[in-house]
Amino acid sequence: MRKIKFIIFTLLILVVIFSLSNNSFACNLSIISDKNEVNVGEEISVTIERVKTHKTCVLPIEETEIEIINGEIVDEGNWIKGTKDTKEIVVKFTEPGTGIIKVIRDCPKGGLIVETKEFNVVNNNSTLNTEKENISNEKNSDILQKSNINESNSNDDTPKNDLEESNIENLNNKTKDNTNSENLNSDNNISKEFQNYLFNPQTLLYIILIILSLIFISLKFYKLRFFTLLFSLIILGFYFGGCLCPVSYLGKLFEVEFLSIPFYIFLGLIIFISTVTIFKGRVFCGWVCPHGAIQEFLYKIKTKRFEKIEKYLKYLKYFILAIVLFLSFIYSKNYFCNIYPFKVLYNFSGAGAILIFLILILIFSIFIYRPFCRFFCPFGAYLGIISRLGEKLGLNKNIISNECIKCKKCLKECNSKSIYEGDEFYKIDTKECFVCGDCKEICPKKSEC
Repeated sequence: MRKIKFIIFTLLILVVIFSLSNNSFACNLSIISDKNEVNVGEEISVTIERVKTHKTCVLPIEETEIEIINGEIVDEGNWIKGTKDTKEIVVKFTEPGTGIIKVIRDCPKGGLIVETKEFNVVNNNSTLNTEKENISNEKNSDILQKSNINESNSNDDTPKNDLEESNIENLNNKTKDNTNSENLNSDNNISKEFQNYLFNPQTLLYIILIILSLIFISLKFYKLRFFTLLFSLIILGFYFGGCLCPVSYLGKLFEVEFLSIPFYIFLGLIIFISTVTIFKGRVFCGWVCPHGAIQEFLYKIKTKRFEKIEKYLKYLKYFILAIVLFLSFIYSKNYFCNIYPFKVLYNFSGAGAILIFLILILIFSIFIYRPFCRFFCPFGAYLGIISRLGEKLGLNKNIISNECIKCKKCLKECNSKSIYEGDEFYKIDTKECFVCGDCKEICPKKSEC
């Protein structure tokens, strides 16, 4: 009865949170240019690209805003719709220093999505010479005009210096007003960006599911893992289309601007998940991740198992983690989501190699327990390393119990093959354990796993 009440209470909380949510990440934006360094006044062609990552996107593509800082748009261009919506614009930067192109979509479903690209704007010699000639001509013209004005208006009551000071003061006031307006808009954008990343329903649901999972584990309600995984699969997977992909948090650190608000938020989420992992193991993988959930449920289909190939494949994910981290660092892009095939499943769309990869993963999930999680997932590899670190620091147990009678029931029950025979007791390979609690449920001594 106590467990039933907990299930009802948990479902009510999740339903309330889900009913209050009204947005999901709907697209990825990219700004593509052959140049990163341009001359002042030079016209360059830039391609804006929008790729849908969710089944529906309610904000029309035409309402995408494009801002140019220290420059202007010469040719606006038109959107060309397709698998990738593209728009080619021509811009030029008018001041040396840093020029910025900013693409903004304030979508009811996607929230505020901002993509920026910076350019190094320099003065070349020809530009300098041209500017000097223009300035010289302007000065000569001003001298002639002033001479004519002085001759025709010798009795003018307003001194020349007063007029110049008045013009300078008006110009300074306009500059201050523009600066204050830009600062206000910048503060508003920062506030919106902060709310979008931290308080979007996907992130909140992941955090709440992790906290609920920790509560269930502490109360030894291991069977409730089925409900957290089911909710995650239906809502975070199929409804939100796998956006925002939880395993991309690590890759986002390389994609967003260093030390920006999104950077700190994603870093905070990584620290939160890592802290949970270092004390309790891979709770996120075993209880929360929708990608793991679909594999978990497919494995419940009773059939012949392929266990011999699992022994060595478990090391493959660490190699993939190293490659993905290297590419993300070198190219400042999030390559984590590029290897995840599950968005194809959630959105019922996709083709090519990624679709074939998905089909193979789903088929092998029937015969092998969580093949993607155990052999390919770079985020799972990262959390495995963190979990092992907790074990080495004595924060995460790897001994089943001193009461162990070596009946081998837990050894046979462990689907992840993370239990092995130690010198005195059966031990847990914390890098591979999903904290499912199956070993505890079947243990005749109810040993502490």
